[in-house]
Amino acid sequence: MRQQPGKYREVADLTQSSGLDEADLQNLLQRHFQSRAEAFLAHHRLAALTTELQAGQQDFGALARDLGWHDSREAAGLFHRHSGLRPSCYRDLPRQHSWAMDLPSYFGHDSVLAYLGRDAQSLYERVHNSSFRFALRSDAGAVQVAAEIGQRTVQCRLSGPGVDDPKAAFSAHRLLRRYLGLSIDPTAFEHRADDDPLHRRLLAQRRGLSIPQTPSVFDGLVWVVAGQQVSLAVAFVLRRRLGHLCGTQLDDDLWLPPTAAEVAAIDLDTLRANSWSQRKAEYVLDLATAVRDGDLDLEDLQQASTLRLESTLMARRGLGPWSVAYLMMRSFGLADCVPVGDAALKRNLRRFFELEKNPDVATTLRLMQPFAPFRSLATFHFWAHDKNSQ
Repeated sequence: MRQQPGKYREVADLTQSSGLDEADLQNLLQRHFQSRAEAFLAHHRLAALTTELQAGQQDFGALARDLGWHDSREAAGLFHRHSGLRPSCYRDLPRQHSWAMDLPSYFGHDSVLAYLGRDAQSLYERVHNSSFRFALRSDAGAVQVAAEIGQRTVQCRLSGPGVDDPKAAFSAHRLLRRYLGLSIDPTAFEHRADDDPLHRRLLAQRRGLSIPQTPSVFDGLVWVVAGQQVSLAVAFVLRRRLGHLCGTQLDDDLWLPPTAAEVAAIDLDTLRANSWSQRKAEYVLDLATAVRDGDLDLEDLQQASTLRLESTLMARRGLGPWSVAYLMMRSFGLADCVPVGDAALKRNLRRFFELEKNPDVATTLRLMQPFAPFRSLATFHFWAHDKNSQ
């Protein structure tokens, strides 16, 4: 699929090529990639289409046909729903310092802004009313992104020394979609509430709730180490203090988050003097060093099967079942994960199901099973009213 996405136009093409019947194929894809075959096909074809547009491909009709679409209008419509931009607008982003991105119908304006603004003192994400600011690195320097988030459209403006880097606009678009929780479409999950009382009660008045992604997988690693066994407020403080030690300040209130190399260069005693416990300091330095040295290839893991991703992360010192499930949800965009042992999830499962005590691991998995294959989304709904949820 990755090498020749245009070869497979329909699920039947995958079954014929693999020699599997459709049921077995669907089961394998769900187990290894948490995806239905139709979504798996669409994902890889859209990824190839995105790459070609970034390269400046002009003949969209020919490109769409090469990638397996019968009708270029269908391809353009899918791309717009996926990216919020028409293909020609996306291709021309490097020549634009400001642009507008359409939002999907499910987008939860208020819930997303509330989530992004949880830490009012954040160094890296600044929210004021409907305005959201963040920064990114480019080969030409830092780029600041200012996004005015409406109900159905986001107005984006780029500034800074790296703004003319051709890759910067594409990076800004990708990061904005991650921040806004557009990696996992909740529509199919929400449709279950039409017929199922359990789902209807869980969703209640929270339609449109999505899962904002961390800006990078490394930022997710820092977050899970900082957040282990402490309150949300303490995790915010640890993240800010790490940024003050090795992040890059751009103006009075906006910083670039530190890279793995910058974190790996910090002295252990310096971290401990800035409220990081001995174990947390060791864990974050070990992980940063592994990423910096290539022992933990985060880019490669984004293409890995779910099982390899999970086993690779679990083998790392400092990452347990909660951390790995959280990373898979919020950094790798997987829709069917359960952070077993999470205190807020256990509390809210007890309340929702009217249990006498918080559920153990086996009970948590049993109670969450009816929400498969959307248990990441179900987790966020259980977290929605808990002020100390991660």
